Amino acid sequence: MERHLLVLLVIIISLGLAGDASAQAGLADGAEVYAANCAMCHDGTRPRMPTRDALRERSAQQIQTTLVSGAMRQFGASLTATERRAVAEFLAGESAGTLDSAVTALPDSAYCTSEPAAGIDLSAPSWNGWGVDLENRRFQPTPGLTADEVPRLRLRWAFAFPNVTDAGSQATIVAGRALLGTRSGLVYSLDAATGCVQWVHEAPAAVRSAISVGPAPGGGFTAYFGDALATAHAVDVMTGALRWSTSVEEHPASLITGAPTLHEGRLYVPVSSLEEVSAADPRYECCTFRGSVVALDATTGERLWKTYVVQDEPQPTRLNAAGAQNHGPSGAGIWSAPTLDPARNLLYVATGDAYSDPAAVESDAIVALTMDTGEIQWVRQTTPGDAFTIACVGAGLFGLPGSDNPIMRANCPESEGPDFDYGSSPILITRNGDDLLLSGQKSGVMYGIRPEDGEIMWETRVSDGGLIGGIEWGFATDGNDVFV
Repeated sequence: MERHLLVLLVIIISLGLAGDASAQAGLADGAEVYAANCAMCHDGTRPRMPTRDALRERSAQQIQTTLVSGAMRQFGASLTATERRAVAEFLAGESAGTLDSAVTALPDSAYCTSEPAAGIDLSAPSWNGWGVDLENRRFQPTPGLTADEVPRLRLRWAFAFPNVTDAGSQATIVAGRALLGTRSGLVYSLDAATGCVQWVHEAPAAVRSAISVGPAPGGGFTAYFGDALATAHAVDVMTGALRWSTSVEEHPASLITGAPTLHEGRLYVPVSSLEEVSAADPRYECCTFRGSVVALDATTGERLWKTYVVQDEPQPTRLNAAGAQNHGPSGAGIWSAPTLDPARNLLYVATGDAYSDPAAVESDAIVALTMDTGEIQWVRQTTPGDAFTIACVGAGLFGLPGSDNPIMRANCPESEGPDFDYGSSPILITRNGDDLLLSGQKSGVMYGIRPEDGEIMWETRVSDGGLIGGIEWGFATDGNDVFV
């Protein structure tokens, strides 16, 4: 799901670039490399790929950062620093500069002139984490305004994030603070009333997840979030000072997009990946990532347990058309926040598609795990056989160099599924005395699932679904109706 929103999908299959330190030479080299290696993706209408015109709207610094620590870091790792800069400068049509932190772009006038209030009351009206509550209902029972008042709302303030051109982190609002992450890796605490900056924390990579806030032992409060290098972080809510950081996955394509969920001293962290983007390179040995949930001690960051939702380890399967070794099963990234059910000692996660054959039975599924040990209790798969990578849309761009070369589909699984991830968290509700898990899929189908055993109680199609369609993010419920 994140792969749809990472607008900077600069798919560079092979960049044989001769470096030159000058900006002029960098532009010339970048143009040559783009024409030879990138135009087949970005000069056409290939699904999910931003056009060259769209890439021009990004800064050179943002593109280079994407190649170093963002979505394209696996491709960028094969380049020298000079080569990465040349490509970034060509695409953006400007100098990448010195790659100083975006913090330096904030003027003094952006910062608050007075200290924020010291107290934090988490029981007051707020929007904490992804879904507000453990059940992820995304319903605000005390909104502070009525529907009739909405048309009279007016802009009070606006804040421009330096060095980024898109935003994808939902704001957390607690105690008059607005906490949110950015693609540049900066996490901000803004005064919710004025928009002034209370503090900025610089994470080592882009922060896509929503932020969860909870009390810290011995007093104070902690904000928890994950980054694009699959590292979970905890910072002081009052100052932004780092309390701890813990890497939760070693796979080079892994990242955290779903908000960590906090309960009684434990932080439950979902892990997803962009390995199906890496598979666009026919030479890439696809695929070995498996989605997982990691439970951490909220005070120290120590790992308590980790469970891969794909229970079978990847094994060598076939050589693809480019001669690269393929592996399987793989995939089933967890894009969204876990949903907690302490009464049953269960947490529920929604998984994405498989990346390779054989398609894992845990892909495109709702999975229930025990909260104390991480043991999988049940799996409800709704789209079997859905193995998919970006390579599956690798041909068919008529009139472009290499677009009709079948080698570009080398890492498309032989079964080639429809790519029907689950992108949203399940929602746990109680109605007429019975509990129900609401789950929405990119297939366009909403399911009602019995939380005890994963039995499907009802299903309703709300759209046709598709590669970038169906139900992806943020459905909600007031307990009676579900809004999709």
